[in-house]
Amino acid sequence: MFIVSLVCCSECGLWEYQYPLFVENNSGYTIDCFFAIDDELAPFAPNIVPDPRNYLLRGVKPKTYSRFLNKIKWEVIFSDKKSDTISIYIFHTDTFNKYSWKEICEDYLVLKRYDLSLYDLKKLNFKVPYPPSPIMRDMKMYPPYEDK
Repeated sequence: MFIVSLVCCSECGLWEYQYPLFVENNSGYTIDCFFAIDDELAPFAPNIVPDPRNYLLRGVKPKTYSRFLNKIKWEVIFSDKKSDTISIYIFHTDTFNKYSWKEICEDYLVLKRYDLSLYDLKKLNFKVPYPPSPIMRDMKMYPPYEDK
């Protein structure tokens, strides 16, 4: 039975993505996430929003998690980057239902943007919470972390 499962999983591609990044939604509403991983997609100005066609994770329901699947080790991705950071943009799902992409960009309708290093991701065990947890206090994000 195990051998059959192993063959089926490898043939259908489930084993191709071995390096996930989890987004944990601890809010009371559904969120969407964009991942700016490539250097040309990783803006560092707080008012720039990435192109929605890149690295999209949609519909992370409240009190659940979802995963961004990756075929390449995170260490390799970071070693090939000019910067030491990837950006993760968190949006309220309703934002996409109410506003155009132009309005979202112009008004910066982003709930939170994390600028995380490989060290940060490892510290989080590749599980990125929203809203940010106290362990993220010293990590780069916009708006900045606030103690509650």
